[in-house]
Amino acid sequence: MEILHSFERMSGQKINLTKSTASFSRNVSGVIRKVVCAIFNINVAVENSVYWGLPSTIDRNKSDVLGFLKEKMRKHIQRWNGKLLSHAGIEVLLCNKAQSLPTYAMSIFLLSRRTCHELEQLMANFW
Repeated sequence: MEILHSFERMSGQKINLTKSTASFSRNVSGVIRKVVCAIFNINVAVENSVYWGLPSTIDRNKSDVLGFLKEKMRKHIQRWNGKLLSHAGIEVLLCNKAQSLPTYAMSIFLLSRRTCHELEQLMANFW
């Protein structure tokens, strides 16, 4: 706890333990998990938990976990599909909406080539 208090004093930021959860490696025993959570009075993060729209934990297969990006883009493109848009309108939609969707995720996770290619294909198929 002293480390957290030091962080709060030095940074001027206060940690909200009521909103906090703990993630553990698979190698950490259940007893240690319970002890740590009891000390900090926090819960264990559930599987598939989300923080700011992104998954909190990612397994080895990032493509499956980050599939929500492809689904989001697919939904946006489907909404635009029935509209009569000029080439300039399509370009504005693709540049402003579709290309900005994965930006936040890309600032945190390294997307696989396959995921990037699939996102590009979705935009190319819209033309």
